[in-house]
Amino acid sequence: MIRLKKMCKGEILMKKNNGVTLIALTITIIVLMIIASVGTYTGINALNEAKEQKDISELEMMQHAILEEYTKYITTKNTMYIRGTKINYSEVQTIISQINSEKTSKENEITLKVENYDNLSEEDITKNYYELKEQDLKEMGIKLVNYTYIVNYATGEVINKTKKITVSGAPLYIYSVDYTKLDS
Repeated sequence: MIRLKKMCKGEILMKKNNGVTLIALTITIIVLMIIASVGTYTGINALNEAKEQKDISELEMMQHAILEEYTKYITTKNTMYIRGTKINYSEVQTIISQINSEKTSKENEITLKVENYDNLSEEDITKNYYELKEQDLKEMGIKLVNYTYIVNYATGEVINKTKKITVSGAPLYIYSVDYTKLDS
C-alpha cells in the first residue's frame, strides 16, 4: 500500500509499505490456487461422469440393437440376423469372473442368464454367446463403437469385453430376461 503524506508547500511524499503488499499478494495467490484446484477437480469429475454415461448409453444401444436382430430372427428364422463369433461358455464365464472381481460393489454378483451350452445341439443358436467385433457391428448398422461386446440374443445380455467396468467401478453388463423364464 502506498500512503500519501502532505508536506509543507504542497509537496507530497510517498511512503511504501512493502510488508502489507507482500502479504496481500500471497493471500491472493493462495485464494487463486484454491479456486483453480476446486475448478479442476469439478471439471475432472464432470469428464469422468460423462465418459461413464457414454459407456452405459453405448451398452444400452447395443442391447437395443441385438434385441432388434433377435426379433428379426424370430420372425424370419433367417440365421443372418445372429451375427458374431460363437464363443465357448467357459470363456464367457471367465470374463464374468473378472468383472465380479474388478467391480467396487461386492453385492449383486453378475451371473450368466443361460446355463452351460457347450454340449447342446445347434438347434437353438440363440442360447449361445457371441462376440461382436467391428465388422459385425457395421453389418448391424452400428458405427463409432470402440469396444468388443459379448452378447446373447435371447436374454438381451450385453457385456463390454474390452472395458468391463466403468470409472466408478460399476460393471458394464446389462440383460433383459432370464432364459429360464423364457422356457416356461
